[in-house]
Amino acid sequence: MLTDAATRTTLSESLRPISQLSDGSHSILEIGRVLHLDEFEVTKRVMQLLQIGCVELRDRQSLSRESVERIVKQLNDIMREIRDTVERHGGRKEMLWTLQQWVRDSDIIEYFGPLLRIDAEISVDATLRQLESVVLDRPLETLHRAAHELVSFAMFSAAPTLPREAERSLSKWVNQRLSRMKL
Repeated sequence: MLTDAATRTTLSESLRPISQLSDGSHSILEIGRVLHLDEFEVTKRVMQLLQIGCVELRDRQSLSRESVERIVKQLNDIMREIRDTVERHGGRKEMLWTLQQWVRDSDIIEYFGPLLRIDAEISVDATLRQLESVVLDRPLETLHRAAHELVSFAMFSAAPTLPREAERSLSKWVNQRLSRMKL
C-alpha cells in the first residue's frame, strides 16, 4: 500500500511502475504478471520501496458477521439515545430531516447500504453485505470511522434542537460510548 511519503518522493523509472500497482489490491505475483517481471525482481523493488518508506505491507482485515454486529449494535445504541433525547425536547423531525439530507449527499451509504434509515435500527445484514461488495483493505476500520462520522453528524444535527444542558449531557454520554466502541 502506498504511503504519504510516496507522493513526496521522486522515484526511479524501475520503481515507478511497481509503486503505481502497490494499491493494496495487487499481490507481488500479480504485479509481476502485469509488468512482465519475475517474482524475485518485483520483491526486490518492493523491498526498495519499503526501505525508502513509499509503501507499507498490510494484511487484509477479515470481515465477520460478529465484528460487524458488534460495531453496528454499539452504533444503534448511540443513535437511539440521540433520537430519544431529541424527541424528549420536541426536535426529532428537524434533526432527522437534517441528518437524512446529509446521508443522501454523503458517501455513508457505501458502508451501511442504500437502504440506510437513520430513524430506525441500522441493519447488520445490510451493512455486512455492503462491506462485502466493496473492495476495502481495512473494512472494520472503515466501518468504525463511518460509524463515528454518522454519530458526529447526528450530534451536529441534534444540537440546535436541544437546550444547552441537554446537549452537553448527551455529548458527554456519546463521547464516552464512542471512546469504548471497539473494532
